Amino acid sequence: MELAVKFFLLLAILLYLLLKLTAYLLITYQNRIFAKSHNCLPPGRLPSSFVGLSNWVRLTRTAKRGDILDHILSHFPIHGNTWKGRVLFSTSIGTIGPENIKAILATSFKDFGLGSQRHNNFYPLLGDGIFTLDGAGDVEALELHVQRLMNRLLEGDGEVADLQPLFYCLTLDSATDFLLGESVDSLLSPELNPTGAASGGKEEMSFAQSFNRFRDANAIVHGLIDRYVDMALHPEKRAKKAPEGKYAFLDAIAAETRDPGYLRDQPRVMKEGETRMGRHRVLLLVHTPVFAD
Repeated sequence: MELAVKFFLLLAILLYLLLKLTAYLLITYQNRIFAKSHNCLPPGRLPSSFVGLSNWVRLTRTAKRGDILDHILSHFPIHGNTWKGRVLFSTSIGTIGPENIKAILATSFKDFGLGSQRHNNFYPLLGDGIFTLDGAGDVEALELHVQRLMNRLLEGDGEVADLQPLFYCLTLDSATDFLLGESVDSLLSPELNPTGAASGGKEEMSFAQSFNRFRDANAIVHGLIDRYVDMALHPEKRAKKAPEGKYAFLDAIAAETRDPGYLRDQPRVMKEGETRMGRHRVLLLVHTPVFAD
């Protein structure tokens, strides 16, 4: 009996290894065909020990120190704009190549995904949503806002444009569309003039004036968020019905809790992350020739 158990255990292990080997060979073949059809050059090689254990140890240590991004960036001057390495049984690819970034973020956006591993890791915390599922981010809606941005650039008739306010508006419109279910459509505002003359220096204000402006700005933000929180809790108050299947972060949270204070806090936290993304989009265009053509 014991011998039979050992035999079936060994058989199961061999079958598992055979399936892993078959999957590896199939993926390798598919990647080779893809690379050949797209004229891809082989990536640089990141030195990797057995099963990538040493790379995993380094990543773990840098993650604990809080400088994992610096660690990853340090590979590019040594191994090139695109490199590949093993990290604990898996293959990781890093790239800052302009053509690769353009393909991932724009021209071949729909060919790339988050993958099942991200969904499995984050599902207990975030469930099914934009951060865990491919296609949940409503790409069509984002394309609409990007097209509006491009239309505003065309208004300049070849004049020099300040990209920063445009990308802040793009971030604001796409963020409110995703977070609140409706966009504030700031890119459609006639007051937005990216090719206009830059304003002068900072306005001098007393402490009392600054505090009053800060208080008034907070009131505007709270008023806007409270309106959407109320609609998330009472969908019948919406002026127009959301398209079927459209994802709204606030509606998803409202399905889990009816606490208006908690709901009010979530979009503001998320919006800070989106604001930082707006800055990064500008830097991406300024520092890399990603969308030069």
